[in-house]
Amino acid sequence: MNLDALDAARQAVEYFRLKRVRHVVITSSSRKLFMTRGRLFAALWRSEGGSCVFSDGIPPEFDPANGYLFTSDQVCQQACEAAAETGAKPPFEYVPMLSIDGKRLLRADFFRFPTLAIDWRLLGQCLYRELCARMENPAEPVKNINLCGRLAV
Repeated sequence: MNLDALDAARQAVEYFRLKRVRHVVITSSSRKLFMTRGRLFAALWRSEGGSCVFSDGIPPEFDPANGYLFTSDQVCQQACEAAAETGAKPPFEYVPMLSIDGKRLLRADFFRFPTLAIDWRLLGQCLYRELCARMENPAEPVKNINLCGRLAV
């Protein structure tokens, strides 16, 4: 089961729209899943009249005039750690910043930046239904199920 990338992109667009951001810097790992998240957001964001660019690596500094989208909580955490090493405030305290992943909800050592995560209740319900169905028909092929997410601030 995965976080639905299109649903996450739609929520990210709404998040930055509510923050009144015009330009978003997208930081992504090169893995296909994370690039898909970034590309879907970019297409939707541009269709809403916004501008965006992909960043090559963690931004060395954060401009409060921009929004920052991280397609992975791990990369967002690295950006926060890099800022902390210089003695700066965590970037999420002064720039519109969002991550798509939800890993920070599972890791006590992660900074508390805004993230989009799978709705865990929905995940549990779906998993239970799938396990029951597989017990009735063990030969049924494995499914790839994409679930909607929710914003955790």
